[in-house]
Amino acid sequence: MDFPVAPAIREALQAVVDGDEFGYPDWGGVEVLSPAGHQFAQRMSERYGWEPELDRVHDLTNIIQGVRAVIFHLSQPGDGVVLHMPARLNDFDGDVRVTVRASTSGASEANGTCRAGA
Repeated sequence: MDFPVAPAIREALQAVVDGDEFGYPDWGGVEVLSPAGHQFAQRMSERYGWEPELDRVHDLTNIIQGVRAVIFHLSQPGDGVVLHMPARLNDFDGDVRVTVRASTSGASEANGTCRAGA
């Protein structure tokens, strides 16, 4: 680099290394909400006047995990599900019936069942 690292940045990085903080933080178990969950609830309240119940706010590691949870809890077998594409259908393991229609061309349609490892 053409300039040295700022001392504050060097100290912050060294603190992470010294504390062996290389993985996911443990906030106290899977039923304990992280600080981000509390901040989400506060932001929704301030911006939209919506006060979600904290016991209904859950930390997720990625968007696919959230989409799968919503599909599982809010749909029944045989229900249609619309996903904004691009979506990585391989991430939906189990028996998820998928119909993809290319609305821009109006002609393309593919049907299939996604299975783990497919």
